[in-house]
Amino acid sequence: MVTKERWRALLLVLGFFTLGALGGAAAGGAWVKRQLARSMFDGDSRGHEQLFLTALTAELELSETQRQQIEAVAARYREQRRTLLREVFDSCGKPLEDLHDKMDAEVTALLDEAQAARFARLVEARRRRFRGAPSDRAE
Repeated sequence: MVTKERWRALLLVLGFFTLGALGGAAAGGAWVKRQLARSMFDGDSRGHEQLFLTALTAELELSETQRQQIEAVAARYREQRRTLLREVFDSCGKPLEDLHDKMDAEVTALLDEAQAARFARLVEARRRRFRGAPSDRAE
C-alpha cells in the first residue's frame, strides 16, 4: 500500500516535471516568436526560409538529409527570388506601401514615445528590406 508520504513525494516530482515542461514550452515559444520578428524586420530572407523548412520538415517528416538538400535548393534560388520579388514590388508595390504608411501612422499614435521611436526603427528596417537594401546582419 502506498503511504501518504509516498503520494506526496510522487505528486511533488510530477509537479516539477510538469512545471519544467511548461517552462520549456514557454521558452521555446518565445524563441520562435523572437526569430519570426527578427526575420520580418531584417533584410535577410533566410528567416522565412527556415520557418518554411521547419514547417515542411514537420509536415512531410523529412529526414535530416532531405532537409539539408532542400535548404541547398532554397539557397541556390535565394538571390533570383529576391531579385524577382524586388521587381514585383517596384512595379506593383505602391498601393501596399501606401497602406503600410497609413497603418503605421495609426499604430504609432497608440504607442508611447519610447515605443514609437523603436517602432519607427522597425518600420525603416521593413522599408529597407522591401526596397532591396542589403541586410545589416552579418553572414
